[in-house]
Amino acid sequence: MTYFEKLKDDKGRVEYLLKNYPLTRESDSMLIATFYFHESGDEVMKTQSAYDFLNDLATGKYTPASSIIRNRRKLQEQNVNLRGGNYEERIKSGEDTRENIKNL
Repeated sequence: MTYFEKLKDDKGRVEYLLKNYPLTRESDSMLIATFYFHESGDEVMKTQSAYDFLNDLATGKYTPASSIIRNRRKLQEQNVNLRGGNYEERIKSGEDTRENIKNL
């Protein structure tokens, strides 16, 4: 059993990935893909067809991407060391978007 598999909650798993795979700090797509790779296991990912993976994803076998992203946001908000290089840029972009919507 891998360390990732021993972690019981999504928050701990996301934190593990952010600490050990720096590219996951910059890209939600990379984080989700890495999360699913670890969640399913190396052998399953090597042998499972894309159709079967998508079917398993649609039927709830895997953690919802929204949960992974929500945990990433919270962890990066609380821990500066888990932030990627474009964290501040994403925050600024969000503020600009909120301001633009307010001015509509």
